[in-house]
Amino acid sequence: MKILVVPPEGLPYASSATTPEDMQRIVGGRIEVRYPFHSRLIALVCNMEGKLRGLPLNRQTGGRWIRGTFFLIGAGKRGFVSLTDHQLDEFSVYYTLVDPPE
Repeated sequence: MKILVVPPEGLPYASSATTPEDMQRIVGGRIEVRYPFHSRLIALVCNMEGKLRGLPLNRQTGGRWIRGTFFLIGAGKRGFVSLTDHQLDEFSVYYTLVDPPE
């Protein structure tokens, strides 16, 4: 599945994840799924213990700070799906313009 990875430092980039193990590897631990985009079928997947583990602040999304690397993935009626090319482009631009904290 196509995803958009957003590291705490640096630019977002397209990647893929197909298994829960892939997802855990990307975020560096147990995953937490959030849905900050109410009108879109997109999930944000981050490290469940980011604050406890002292991971670096990344971006503010949905009014909350996300710590550590996170990624966006499509959310279908039966689970995760690939992001479309349009979604990858749109959110790549968005997270490039939303500066991480200094």
